[in-house]
Parts: sequence; structure tokens; C-alpha cells
Amino acid sequence: MNEWRKDPFSDRWVIIADRRADRPNEFEYQFQRRSNSSCPFCPGQEHQTPPPLLTLRDPSSSDTSPWHVRVVPNLYPALRIDAMESNAGCEPSPVCLQRPAWGIHEVIIESPRHGDSFLDFSASHASLCLEAWRQRLTTIRADRRFAHAMVFKNVGPLGGASLEHAHSQLIAADVEPIERLRQKECIHRWAAMHGECLFCAVLRQEVHLRERLIMQSSRFVAFCPFASRFPFLVWILRRDHGTAYEDAEAGELGEFSECLRVVLRAMKIALGPVSQNLILQSTPFDSSAASHYHWYLELFPRVTMVAGFEWGSGYFINAIAPEKAAQQLRRDTESAGGRSGIFSGEKNW
Repeated sequence: MNEWRKDPFSDRWVIIADRRADRPNEFEYQFQRRSNSSCPFCPGQEHQTPPPLLTLRDPSSSDTSPWHVRVVPNLYPALRIDAMESNAGCEPSPVCLQRPAWGIHEVIIESPRHGDSFLDFSASHASLCLEAWRQRLTTIRADRRFAHAMVFKNVGPLGGASLEHAHSQLIAADVEPIERLRQKECIHRWAAMHGECLFCAVLRQEVHLRERLIMQSSRFVAFCPFASRFPFLVWILRRDHGTAYEDAEAGELGEFSECLRVVLRAMKIALGPVSQNLILQSTPFDSSAASHYHWYLELFPRVTMVAGFEWGSGYFINAIAPEKAAQQLRRDTESAGGRSGIFSGEKNW
């Protein structure tokens, strides 16, 4: 039976319509890499990017590459640090408000090897990528001009990636995204009404019911949220109050990296190679939601298209119930390594 479900973190309603996944489709999407394109992220092409803001090398690797992870300014930024001067002559209007698009936009080049994905990295190399996220967020938070920074990763053409070479991005601005403001309002309202953290309440329910649970470790729980906007949407959520990703310790990032790799492998087994998006959700720098926040990663494959109803109404239609998606991913985590090592432990709630 189709049903409306409400996301407690956004007050957004989602339609779960399982049978829509079986509707006929006459179209096939095909993408082809341009044969004459050169990759600016490959070793030897460093001159095609601005000077690095951060360079990291995997100490456990015997590779002779001078770098394993590079962070550089984006050559085609959405926000510019010099935007104040370029838009100085704008005239204000009450119906056409405008202001300089000020901020920073960076690219985290995750490997010197073209064609590698996060799943191809060694455990230490994968952790190195997440350490680059942490170091850049730490540096940006120290600059009081910024209110928020977001790390995200677009994979494949349907995920919005324009280059095949493994990379993620960071955008920081002097305003908080509307989604974070809405989420903060929901978190504070829940705490005022129920006297507890909304994240803790959701974790307790998901671990108890296990319907949407995929896997868990000592510090993290992976599950498909009750009101998932997209098929196979997954949250990897920190168990305890941990408001800022940049405050994470090395051991925590190593465990988080392994959890992410297992989920990605399970998703690859379930769906094959698909475009996807990963978004790191950490508290804004003002930390007003600190006492009721857990940082987390949101991951979703691009297996359906957002169409007219979604754009026109603001409501999403999810054609695969999160319980069904979690069941599939849970079944595949054993093949992906989710029954061993750090994932064997359970936590009592």
C-alpha cells in the first residue's frame, strides 16, 4: 500500500509507492567519455590546477607518487573568495535581492590513479581521504567569516560528476543552507517537546526494530531512513553526540571509512555500478545545535530521476520502500565484509 511518510528532520513528506519501480521504461541512458579529453587531476598535470592547499601521502604505501591526496581551489567555483570586489556596483532591489556569491569552493583529488574509486583504495588510503576532509574543515572553521561548510562527492554522470577521476568537493559560505536551518529547527523543537536528542531517538528505534538497519559498528549505524527521499538512500550515523566531523579522532575516522566501504560494496552488489551522491552532514560552525547533533554521511545512488511532480510540489516519490532496500543491502553486507572485524559488535539501548 502506498503511504505518506514524514521526515522528522525536515518536516518534509515523502510518498512511498513501491509498485512504481515496476512501471515500463522505454528509454536507456548512455554516457560516453570523450576520447580526446585529458584529466587535470592525474600526476604530471598538476600545472592544470591551482597550487595545492593541502597535500597528503599514505605513509603505509610503497608507491613513489609524490602525493596521494591533493586539495586545490576549484577552477570553476560556485562561490569566490574575491566576489566582494567584483559585485561592488550592484544596486539593491526589494523584489530582486542580490549580493556577492562569496565563499570558497575546493576540490579534494582523492588519488593519483585515474579510474580508481573509493572501493579500490586501501583502508589507509580511504582514511587519508577522510582525513583531508577533516583538516580542511578544521582550517575553515577557524575563519570566523564562514557560517557553514559542506563536503560532498558526486560519482558518475547522473550524479553530477564532470570528471571520472575520483574526487570530492568542499563549499563554504557565510550563510547556512536552508536545509540545515530547517533541520536545526526540527531538532530543537523535538528536544523541547520530548526532552531528548532526535538523533538518539531515531537510532534507538532503528536498532530496536531492525527493519531498516543495514549494519552497525561500535561507533556507527548504517540504515535506510524511514522517510527516504530516494531508493536505497543510506545514512551512516554516529551513535553518540558528535557534533562536528572536524573534531573526529583518527580511530573514529578509520572505523567510519570501513563502514562506508562496506556499504558501498553492498550497494555495488545490489545495484551494479551506478552514479551516486555522498553528502557529509556536520553541524554549522556556530554550534547552536551542538547538544542535540550527531554528524553523519548521507549516501544515495541515482537509480531514479526527479521529475515534474517533485519539482512542482516539493514532495518526493520513492519507488522502493526503505525496508525493502535495507533488506537487500543487509543481505549483501555479508558478502561485502560486514560480518567481520569492527562490525561484529552490538550496542545495548
